Amino acid sequence: LALLALPMPSARAGRLRDPLAALDGLRSSFVQLAYPWLRPINPPRSAEGLVASDGALAGLVAATALTQGAFRTAAGRRPVDVFAVEPLPPVAERSTPAAGGETLRWTNRLSLFAPRLNRIELLSDRTCSDRDGWHNASTGRVMGQLLREARLIGEAFAFDTNGPALWRAVARNFEGLLTAWWQQG
Repeated sequence: LALLALPMPSARAGRLRDPLAALDGLRSSFVQLAYPWLRPINPPRSAEGLVASDGALAGLVAATALTQGAFRTAAGRRPVDVFAVEPLPPVAERSTPAAGGETLRWTNRLSLFAPRLNRIELLSDRTCSDRDGWHNASTGRVMGQLLREARLIGEAFAFDTNGPALWRAVARNFEGLLTAWWQQG
């Protein structure tokens, strides 16, 4: 899973460009783009005093995965010591992600930070995918975790003789893996 920040829009542009234009051709369910940039209480030594939002997104995702599980969304969490975002997303783009694959909304294709209740909050924990069922970043995290575990199981059988005994052993191991996941909720 890659967590990346979209670049800050150019001041010469004169208006807020649609960040979804940066997604042209990018449809991966294992890539999250964080937007916009964050203004921390203690600003870094930079001309604008801003920081890219990918680090805050990574922290919120990690905290959620460790405390509640990788299958939970990080949306609704608040980054620590951040008081503003720049540029401020339009009001129409700051609502909850729409169900049903409305992919032209910022909250459906970006991990969007914006003000809510006088604090900055992660409004959407989303991937760049435009496929139904793969918008939620937690889906990609769970599938990534499952793929890692499946590869570990598969490594043990990589050089075994192909045949019914191998097939049964592989099936038994994968059934055990999926049963353990099911038992853990």
